[in-house]
Amino acid sequence: MSCSCPAGGYVPVVSRQKGLEILDAIPPERREMMLVRAMTWLLAKHEGVELYAGILGRPYTDDEKHTIALDVGAVSVSPCPFLRGDGGCAVRDGGPKYLGEGPGLDYRWLPTLMATQWAMSDFRDHARRGLIADAKIAGLSRNKAFAFRTPTGVVIG
Repeated sequence: MSCSCPAGGYVPVVSRQKGLEILDAIPPERREMMLVRAMTWLLAKHEGVELYAGILGRPYTDDEKHTIALDVGAVSVSPCPFLRGDGGCAVRDGGPKYLGEGPGLDYRWLPTLMATQWAMSDFRDHARRGLIADAKIAGLSRNKAFAFRTPTGVVIG
């Protein structure tokens, strides 16, 4: 069986609104397991990703934005941490689909949104220590043409 979500087996990008709906639908007894998957992905080093500066609390410089934009491409093709061994999706088991766009331009990697909602202090600590790539921390924005699984044209804001 292969993954049938729009991300096609890659880490999903969701609007904040859709992401919060997805997180709310995950039963409390499964959240710890899902958070472990999210944090494992956040802490993983991906080939081609350069910036691990732990930048929080200030805007990115133009040079940092350029590096992050390149890093986003490498992150976008990383395997989805929620993909089960049988090809199914651990998030979508009985929950809402990823389909549908929320309002606005506030998009996040689903594992990042999960970590910031369920374990913010751990997330910030790991980020400040430079353990999480800035491309996984930065907000993403997209227009209607921004492909769900191949974030070309990503603007780091």
